[in-house]
Amino acid sequence: MRRMPPLLAALLLQADPAALFRDMCKAVDDARSLRVDAKADVAQEKGAAALSSSLRLQGVVARLDVATSRDAAKHETKLTYREAQCWELENGRMLPPEDVHATSVRRLQAAAARIGFAGLAFLASAAKFDRKTRNDVPDAAAMDFSDFALAGEEAVGERKAWKVSCKASLQDSGVPPIAVAVWIDKERNVPLKRAIEAKDRGRDVSIVEIASRFELNVEITDEELKTPHK
Repeated sequence: MRRMPPLLAALLLQADPAALFRDMCKAVDDARSLRVDAKADVAQEKGAAALSSSLRLQGVVARLDVATSRDAAKHETKLTYREAQCWELENGRMLPPEDVHATSVRRLQAAAARIGFAGLAFLASAAKFDRKTRNDVPDAAAMDFSDFALAGEEAVGERKAWKVSCKASLQDSGVPPIAVAVWIDKERNVPLKRAIEAKDRGRDVSIVEIASRFELNVEITDEELKTPHK
């Protein structure tokens, strides 16, 4: 069987929004390190749950700093991560590795690709999870994505990006399907911007998150993990 020419294969990939999205997710999931700065604007009807800002990680391989405005209209996230055993900060004390919720960092990594940090905070606030088992960090990698569409090429700042839209749902979360649009950097294959339309308790929630920095497989020093993000 003759192999498809590389140029034709690339063109077909670009024409397939589902393939574009999954290829981007795999690139982020497989990254050995991440350095991400993202800011989100949140608009929600009165009665919807405020975005969760309780998720904090700090340790030998990861540092996550989250700042949410009092009215939950602004959500800023800075994540620095490198692959290794993670320690989780809970209630002001460091937990030994055997007591760590081992999937926390991986779930942040999955969310960074799929629904963004503000999207993860929305799910953590709106979804129904079993707190007894500490299953309170939604797993974006377990979400079902469907109804993909390619809206063409758009610029995010000075970067050229493919705009891909889809529907996302998380089984047994109690959250209705979420409308997601993601702008994927055409050269670096990372998400530059994300727009989410969702409902919580019948109220509309709208999130637009833009990453000013999204770096994969970069060197992360010990000092970066010890020092709070500025």
